[in-house]
Amino acid sequence: MSRVTRLFQGRINRMQWVKLNLMMLAIFGVIGLVQKILLQLLSKDSIGILITIAVFGWIAWIFILTFSVSANMRRLHDIELSGWLVLLTLIPFLNVLFFIYLASKSGTFTANKYGELPPRRKFLSLILNN
Repeated sequence: MSRVTRLFQGRINRMQWVKLNLMMLAIFGVIGLVQKILLQLLSKDSIGILITIAVFGWIAWIFILTFSVSANMRRLHDIELSGWLVLLTLIPFLNVLFFIYLASKSGTFTANKYGELPPRRKFLSLILNN
């Protein structure tokens, strides 16, 4: 459980946030492409195959959503705001403004109540918040 909660603690800076979001977008695109290819290659008559492909997509979506919320919360922590503001992403049109704000607002340059300055980390460490 501590590994899961660690995903939502700490801070990441703007560049780390942009890298994470681009990587999640690429992963989601690849998963969609794989699903499309599987649907074209496999028999569309079998409901079992369709359900399996759909379940694979939903599981992937849950993982992407978890890491996306984690990245947005840690970015909010970097600008010294509560992670609960990530709920703004659920409001249409406001979510676009929210992402523009996260991409443009610089973080605090000293330690804040959410932690020290975000260190430079390798990508996998950045995703897993190690």
